[in-house]
Amino acid sequence: MLIETVQPLVLLGDDDFCDFEKAIGAREARHGRRSITTVRPSTHPSRHLPSRAPAEPPEALDARPLSWERHLDGIGTDSRPMVAYLERLEGTLSRSSVQGTASELAHFGRFLARVDPRLSSLAS
Repeated sequence: MLIETVQPLVLLGDDDFCDFEKAIGAREARHGRRSITTVRPSTHPSRHLPSRAPAEPPEALDARPLSWERHLDGIGTDSRPMVAYLERLEGTLSRSSVQGTASELAHFGRFLARVDPRLSSLAS
């Protein structure tokens, strides 16, 4: 859309998005199938805009990952040993793999907190 309209994003309005969706529909009709379905969701947020209102770019998401302590909220015991374990895993595994392990530890810790609320440590 930016190339076709030769306008910056802040100047695009609802009419521009409607024209773009019409062009997508015409292309799909010519080809007899919905071939570019991944484009339609990107135009959906414009539907709430009044006619000729400028389209606002989405707010930037906070790109910082959650801390391991935050992943382990609510486990009811001292989470420092688990945090240390997750930090060591980061040395050899990808962030997403360690996040999976953190989720499993958090589920386990919350389960233990429900079963034995007096549990204060995982050490024997």
